[in-house]
Amino acid sequence: MAEWQPIETAPMDGTAFLGLAETQITAHGDCHIWMAEYDGELFRNIWDHWPLYELSHWMPLPEPPNG
Repeated sequence: MAEWQPIETAPMDGTAFLGLAETQITAHGDCHIWMAEYDGELFRNIWDHWPLYELSHWMPLPEPPNG
């Protein structure tokens, strides 16, 4: 499986990927992962197209399971 990479290296051609944002909502911190893409201006959630401003890392989508 691929490793998390800095968001600066994310695909900028509209390819969907997993995007990671780390927050400090609790004392332990939280992570949020979205299916994201770059739309030529912003990283966006591919489901509802909301902007994702806090992405810090990305990784390619995994291959789907066989069957």
